[in-house]
Amino acid sequence: EELATVYAVKSAYYEYYYVAKQLALTSESFNLMRQFEEVIRTRYQAGLAMHPDLIKAQLELGQMEEMIRSMEQMLLPAKARILALLNLPQDARLPEPIAPAISEVQFSTDSLVSVAERNSPSLSSISKQIESRQAEVSVVKKMSYPELMLGIEYERATLLNDMTFEEETMNEYMLTVQL
Repeated sequence: EELATVYAVKSAYYEYYYVAKQLALTSESFNLMRQFEEVIRTRYQAGLAMHPDLIKAQLELGQMEEMIRSMEQMLLPAKARILALLNLPQDARLPEPIAPAISEVQFSTDSLVSVAERNSPSLSSISKQIESRQAEVSVVKKMSYPELMLGIEYERATLLNDMTFEEETMNEYMLTVQL
């Protein structure tokens, strides 16, 4: 349970960090776009730029404003989730997130493949299908081998008249050997 809690807190923090970082980058881009729009407006007033250029810049500013509002709204539940997981009051203030430490993990390809083979349901399913097909191939190969049959039949013939025989099969034995 403790690992699940640690995982939940880390996951919530990474989400909080991601949204806050995106908000900061978008805000920075918005400020640059606002400066660009002012330059275009000044050029338009001086007759050096076209009206569609000014309209495009203003539309872009509007879209960026909407993105910033949306990200601010996404930040609220991320903060609330962290506060709830840490059992803090919902009106508590969280500091600005800092980049989480990223540790380098060393794995060999063989160990990753081994773990994937053991834990992947799709790989397990494919493995079972391969085994099944190999068994089918084995059966088909065996069916293609010739069969040797050896038979012994004992008959008794009785002469009824000059040219007529009556045949009676007494015993019949068959031995089939499949190679």
